Amino acid sequence: MKETRFKDTEIGIIPEDWEVVKLEDKGSLLRGSLNPQMFPQKHFVEYSMPSFDNGCIPEVKEGITMQSGRTCIKSPVLLYNKLNVRQRRIWYIETCPDDSICSMEFLPYVSDKIDLCCLKYFVNTNKVTADFVGMSKGTSNSQKRIAPSDFLEYKIGLPKHKEEQSSIASALTSIDNLISSLDKLIEKKKNIKQGTMQQLLTGKKRLKGFTDSWVEKQLGRIGCTFSGLTGKTKEDFGTGNAKYITFLNVLNNPILKAELFEDVVVREGERQNSCHKGDLFFNTSSETPEEVGICAMLDTEQEYLYLNSFCFGYRLSDENVVPEYLAYYFRSNEGRKLMTVLAQGVTRYNMSKSAFNNAKIKMPTSFMEQKAIAEVLKSMDKEIEAIEIKKAKYESLKQGMMQQLLTGKIRLI
Repeated sequence: MKETRFKDTEIGIIPEDWEVVKLEDKGSLLRGSLNPQMFPQKHFVEYSMPSFDNGCIPEVKEGITMQSGRTCIKSPVLLYNKLNVRQRRIWYIETCPDDSICSMEFLPYVSDKIDLCCLKYFVNTNKVTADFVGMSKGTSNSQKRIAPSDFLEYKIGLPKHKEEQSSIASALTSIDNLISSLDKLIEKKKNIKQGTMQQLLTGKKRLKGFTDSWVEKQLGRIGCTFSGLTGKTKEDFGTGNAKYITFLNVLNNPILKAELFEDVVVREGERQNSCHKGDLFFNTSSETPEEVGICAMLDTEQEYLYLNSFCFGYRLSDENVVPEYLAYYFRSNEGRKLMTVLAQGVTRYNMSKSAFNNAKIKMPTSFMEQKAIAEVLKSMDKEIEAIEIKKAKYESLKQGMMQQLLTGKIRLI
């Protein structure tokens, strides 16, 4: 492999045999606009921001259903979302059907001189994103847009030969495909787990060897609730001799582990409720009832550990109830339905501890059946976690590849 020599340019250091190109010198933006409502019965293939967010799957829509103008597109095309560029909605479309249109929030860039799939990766780097963020204008961060003229005038360092561009695109696309396949596998495993929860946690399906009846139990009779931190100011957080479980910890992690906790000052003599292994935690408030009462369980014992003030804790007193079982129950469809019913409000929904304590759930009488159900679901969680770890390794590998390939430090040709 020959040694790559580098040169200093107006945009930074690039390989000697690469070139600095202005995007408008190598391609252009499609300008053909269309009002779909002029063709109410016609079916269009729409490339929109929601369809990008939904796995890059375009939607087929009738013209009458679209209330604003669209841009007609042809392939190949690179769609760059001009609104809030931090979101990095960058969509390379190799082939698209006739009557394809895109949201006017996309900049549809076409070129026969650049490999557009390769360009997708170059404009998705942190540097280019930061530059485009700096160029964006608007009244608020979420409404800032990059102007089409600024996009076209942007300069980037690219391999001179399209063949080398295509080899870079092929290498990065391969690892993207691996990551995408793992995403689909994770989604499939999660759906299987959700179905299993629905069967096991309602008694519709029983594990082998268990035939005892199920019983209805009132939550306030098998455990007690407790409040989170009180009397704290913002200066108490981020440093200190103790740890606390944050609001986002509870929302995002069904099982809580020590590495998730953050620092807080708890002074000697303060009367605060500490947290212990097996405790369950619930958020008390949200803008929608579906997001109230999200449950997390503490799976580790740690001294001087407390709960944020926007959640409450629940500690079992009935030794015949398995906390892991309840944790899975409250994350199941059945448990979520119960929490949604308990959420009260109009513009913001809240769940009181008294309403929670009065609620009843049906569960196995047998401690061993509860434990067996929890073990089955825990095993499924471990399988999903293993795939997520594998995916994270590929994502890290991709970042390393981008750093090397998009700077010319590693050459494929």
